Amino acid sequence: MFNYIFRFNILFILILNQVAIDADVSKRNALDYLNKFGYVKEPNRKSKGPLSLQDPEKTLQNSLKKFQSIHGLKITGILDKATIKKIESPRCIKPDFPIARPSSKKGGLKMLKLGLFVTASKWKKKKLKYAVFNENKELQGRTRAIIANAFKFWSDRSGISFKEVHPNAKHDLSIKFGARNHGDAYPFDGPGGVLAHAFFPEDGRIHFDEDENFTDKTKNGVNLQTVAVHEFGHALGLDHSLVKGAVMNPYYKGYDENFKLGKDDIKAIQSLYGKPRRKNQKAKSKKKQKNKRPNANPKKKKKSSKISTTKSSTKTTT
Repeated sequence: MFNYIFRFNILFILILNQVAIDADVSKRNALDYLNKFGYVKEPNRKSKGPLSLQDPEKTLQNSLKKFQSIHGLKITGILDKATIKKIESPRCIKPDFPIARPSSKKGGLKMLKLGLFVTASKWKKKKLKYAVFNENKELQGRTRAIIANAFKFWSDRSGISFKEVHPNAKHDLSIKFGARNHGDAYPFDGPGGVLAHAFFPEDGRIHFDEDENFTDKTKNGVNLQTVAVHEFGHALGLDHSLVKGAVMNPYYKGYDENFKLGKDDIKAIQSLYGKPRRKNQKAKSKKKQKNKRPNANPKKKKKSSKISTTKSSTKTTT
């Protein structure tokens, strides 16, 4: 009986130790995650590599509170279920800081100098050319159409336009699908986790994780259009937004058949590239120029009837 109890106690201690080890690993992973996305505040820290802190417990608590506050979670400072679920959600690889701050005015976001939601960089031109170097294996034949439509969300709401060209032609934006180590300093992590990444202007590189199950017009898998619109926002000069419904929010929200840019997304892109010029506005402008006559002022007619006749004659000939 004593041996049985002794063995049971040893087993119980081993189980408790394993739970403690697992908890430590989870905390360490959480701290690395929070550091990676900008929630860990450490003086004079420049590297985003593994952390080495004197008081990791306190740092984790403060970082979790910041993370929970930003993403509308209950502020506990502990690694609870809701926080773990958020951390495990698919998202963009770009850090959340600098990030958009809520505006003091109703609606939209406060635009700060040097950019938080709007970055310090933008394209110097408003007509951009893009090239699709390879298509997603799950969406062969549809990839380019989805990409074109994703660009349209931004061009419909701003003064910027896009044109697809052959990869061998001169282009501004390059779109590629790749897995794991795919040619830059930011390797993908396999299915789930990081879905894609893009570089701010005027770099032009936009990469999607080929290990993801990208889909089109379905709630299954990862909707390529949703991810593409977000990454194109980065490529145009937008950072992350903390607004829950914003396209530029860092977390993937799934397929939505009524998907559209949020008010803050629109305000941000227009602050960089202006408002779109509608076709009817262009037509009105041309019509106004066509109907405009140099002799519209009657006083000028009286003043020099010969010149007026000459101009009128010239216009009739034209």
